Amino acid sequence: MVYKKQLLSLFLLFSVLSNNVHADGEQAPVVITEANFEQEMLESKIPVLLYSYDVDSALHKTFLPLFTKICPEFTGQLKFAIMNIDENYDVVDKLNIMGESLLLMHKGQEYGYYQYFGNVLTKTSLRLACRNTLKNLKQYDQQHADHDDEDEDSE
Repeated sequence: MVYKKQLLSLFLLFSVLSNNVHADGEQAPVVITEANFEQEMLESKIPVLLYSYDVDSALHKTFLPLFTKICPEFTGQLKFAIMNIDENYDVVDKLNIMGESLLLMHKGQEYGYYQYFGNVLTKTSLRLACRNTLKNLKQYDQQHADHDDEDEDSE
């Protein structure tokens, strides 16, 4: 039974990602693995919205198509990424992921906030969460740029 669930999940994932276009202008989510974690997440020039999941989760089966439909709207602004937590233990540890099915915003070497599901179950709420996150990141970047300017002036 578990084998059939995993096979179905892999088929769904393959069909969703078969039209992938990568290199910081993705049209579909990037699959994060231990092998590409550093390149796709840490070295990304744009913020990464990571959806980590457990293949046995019912939420995963309903959320992945929604996540995939939204990503073209944010091409060039956000990189959408997905990761199976059962297959990437080292990445799960590095990101301190404590449970299944969560969204994590990540920018470069800095970690953003964790957002657990509950209020992000519709296309509208996911779109709003993405827009709010981009707005918050702009404010964060501006504050740090202002702070860096103050440090240079004091030297």
